[in-house]
Amino acid sequence: GVTPKIKFDHTVNHVSRQADGSWLVEFTDNTGAKKSDVFEYLMVSNGHHNVPKYPEYPGNYTGKFLHSHDFKGVDESWRDKRVLVIGAGNSACDISVEAARMTKTVHMSMRSPQWFFPKFIFGQPGDVFAAKNKWLPKKLRQYALKFLVRLIQGPYSRYGLPENTTLPLNTHPTLNSDLMDFIRHGRIKPRSAIKSWSGLTVEFVDGSKEDFDIICAATGFWTTFPFFDESFINFKDLAKVPLYRKMMHEKYQNLFFIGLFQPIGCIWPLADYQAKLACMEILGKYQRPKDITSAIDYEVKHPHFDFGPGQRHAMEVDYHTFRHELKKELKKAGVDIGKPPAGNKKLYKSFA
Repeated sequence: GVTPKIKFDHTVNHVSRQADGSWLVEFTDNTGAKKSDVFEYLMVSNGHHNVPKYPEYPGNYTGKFLHSHDFKGVDESWRDKRVLVIGAGNSACDISVEAARMTKTVHMSMRSPQWFFPKFIFGQPGDVFAAKNKWLPKKLRQYALKFLVRLIQGPYSRYGLPENTTLPLNTHPTLNSDLMDFIRHGRIKPRSAIKSWSGLTVEFVDGSKEDFDIICAATGFWTTFPFFDESFINFKDLAKVPLYRKMMHEKYQNLFFIGLFQPIGCIWPLADYQAKLACMEILGKYQRPKDITSAIDYEVKHPHFDFGPGQRHAMEVDYHTFRHELKKELKKAGVDIGKPPAGNKKLYKSFA
């Protein structure tokens, strides 16, 4: 197996490309000793949810402040506290719901409208329901989902939430089956964007003010590679990541990025397919596009949906569209990953 090849408790400090195209990896091992090694190929899989984005507002907040990255759960120190969660994505909603079970009040500040989907639709997990309807044209899927969510939840204005004017799959959706219930029962209160803060007082853009003991910022993450020099590779501020199939760099054929995407669906099977494709190329069984620069340019200009602007959607993909793209690439190497399970247990893999 691969276990003997894995170096646990090692920290990669710096990676540089050598004149012969190899990779010099400098690291600290599990004894604290600094070492280095040279490799022919490099797969970067450090994730994109590890460097928090912190919001900045005029003034100075003096209460307890943390980012969702540092949130480990609600304990007794949260009991009967006034809590504000900044954001309305998946982390923000999960934290708000969990905190509302113990705290005095939970308010949730959002600067833009969001789509909130229940985790189960007609008794099926949301991704299974979506998989069974992937045959529909994209535009029809968008409007059908918009109608379905409105039918189940009603207008967002009834919850004090801003109405979303974009189509559901043009932004990364928020999946939470408890949020709307907690809002309607008054345990979570939606608020507008923050204008400023001073002491424990937060002023919102609608002119209202409120005091909070704890603020948790669920405001996303930066895409960074601390082991690369920024002059070599830097995707931090990009609105689109320039990689073929979200993994292949136009200049360096022996460099692969694995899992550097944000799917509408589960990431792990797709990251596994990327790893398979990288291995096929290393073994000489797969050939990337000859004009990879044009291929990357086409991919960047033709996203799976009309995703919103900004760094938040720089790596956004539709699960089934991306799976189909990776399946086509793997077929060129003689690998057939078959059909997606789509809730059919007979198609699930057995790891027994």
